[in-house]
Amino acid sequence: MPEPPKSDLPILLLGALDSIRTTARFQKMAFLSDMEVYGGTKYSDWRPRSYGPFSDDLKNDVDLCVGAGLIRSGYVIHPVSQKPVPLLSLTPEGRSEFESILEANRKEIAEIRTRLFQYQFHRTSARLLWYIYENHEEYTTKSLIGDKLPENTGSLAPCLEYCGSCPSTARGGPQRNNN
Repeated sequence: MPEPPKSDLPILLLGALDSIRTTARFQKMAFLSDMEVYGGTKYSDWRPRSYGPFSDDLKNDVDLCVGAGLIRSGYVIHPVSQKPVPLLSLTPEGRSEFESILEANRKEIAEIRTRLFQYQFHRTSARLLWYIYENHEEYTTKSLIGDKLPENTGSLAPCLEYCGSCPSTARGGPQRNNN
């Protein structure tokens, strides 16, 4: 019998947001969900890494959920690099699992959607990184990319400059980082 995941956060996060492109973005979004929605109770091993906060336990849980057929790990072409990048989403079995824990987590799922949807459709993680740098600086001490980010002025201009375009504006998504 396979080891159960330590936390239901991977299922909750993917259920709330549908899919997340790149494992680094998934780690950042899970970090913010854990720290700001669940008060740091889902994972206790967050630490600074080259591309932001990282949890080995979260990585292991995602691997367990992929192995159990709850999470699909596929690939899409990244809009900036034009290279294949991982895309995580729930399988039908994962969606059923999400539905079974939805009622007990309805408030938290709504908060995850409210806090993270603004970062979901950007071509890069620049705006998501800005938020982490501004609000959780202790988890950015080993970052290799922080000095490459443009200043976060709260406007869309730095994002456009950094990644070239922003699909969220085409979808009517947020244009400001309203912490």
